[in-house]
Amino acid sequence: MNDGGPAFPVVAHDNWITVERGLSLLDYMAGQALAAFCCHTDVNAKKEDVAKWAYGMGEEMLAERARRYAAAKEATDAKA
Repeated sequence: MNDGGPAFPVVAHDNWITVERGLSLLDYMAGQALAAFCCHTDVNAKKEDVAKWAYGMGEEMLAERARRYAAAKEATDAKA
């Protein structure tokens, strides 16, 4: 499953940089969708249904992101 990779991957210090896995981009996007859902809809819905919806939105956001990146790359390649 494509989880988009880490949402906040780089931790920089004075003399070194490390990559930490932490929260995935999918988790972050699902969390953002969940926040919007809770602000604008009936929060009495079943938790399982809301969680499935939030991750579904996150997955669709990653798919749209991939489509946009592919289109941008195609446009860039066409100019070259």
